[in-house]
Amino acid sequence: MFMKISRLHHLLKMRAGIKGIVLSILASMTSGASYFCNKQMLSRLNVETSVLLWFTLSLPYYLLYLSITRHLRSTLTEIGHVVKEVVLVALASCSGALFWFWGTLMMTPANVALILQTNRIFTFILGLYLLGERLSIDKGIGALLAFSGVLTLTYSNEKVLLFPTMILLISSLSYAISNILAKIYVKKISPISLSFGRALFISITLLLYSLASRRLELQYFNSVIGFALLGAFLAPFLTIIMAYEAFKYIEISKFAILYSLSPFFTMLYGLLFFNLLPTLQQIIGGVAIVSGIALAMRSPKVYK
Repeated sequence: MFMKISRLHHLLKMRAGIKGIVLSILASMTSGASYFCNKQMLSRLNVETSVLLWFTLSLPYYLLYLSITRHLRSTLTEIGHVVKEVVLVALASCSGALFWFWGTLMMTPANVALILQTNRIFTFILGLYLLGERLSIDKGIGALLAFSGVLTLTYSNEKVLLFPTMILLISSLSYAISNILAKIYVKKISPISLSFGRALFISITLLLYSLASRRLELQYFNSVIGFALLGAFLAPFLTIIMAYEAFKYIEISKFAILYSLSPFFTMLYGLLFFNLLPTLQQIIGGVAIVSGIALAMRSPKVYK
């Protein structure tokens, strides 16, 4: 009897883990696709306006989804009960966005992309040390291999300046802290409430910042409205909901490894839809990411 209960518990836990893995991979797929939308927006809009629209245009998707599922009132009620937690997650994310603004103004996009990938590494490390998650041999080696692949995909030989590099590292750390807080809070807050509340508070904060700094520029918005709407749907709506839902089922350090597939999917979409052939450097990086994730997803002995 007890053995049957134990097997059932193990089976349910395994299925939950599989669900978390699938959600993490799907989140990396949508995040990878959103890069092309973001690039088009930045070709006509400044960074502040692009990111403000990125979050603000996600709000109608949340409202439509919650209205269709008839959860709008209950979601707003839940957000009202956990305002402190939602605001902390939003402020950490907003801090990451603001430091990303400033760093982008001082560095080339290639170097910005490279440095911001450290977000996954920070998330992995914080998950291990702050949340007490387990580190196995395969998971550690797999993480190193996957993260090295991410850095290879985004590596540039251009000059990297110290001050903007530190600014962007603070941005990455802020995003990682936001992930850790979300991982903690999804135990008592539904992912949809946390993600919707996050987008709402970030939009308000960025609007105030953009108006105060006089950086809000909408004269070219009509030329990129399609990309803005698609990007808002893919990233701050779909990706974040799936990521927060995944936090309920798997360790955040494991999520960070799986989410490393995002730049790999960006490269794959470029090949499939835009005939952008990958370079040897990109192929090596992609193989390293996939190999590292495959190794990290095994179930080996754990360090004590």
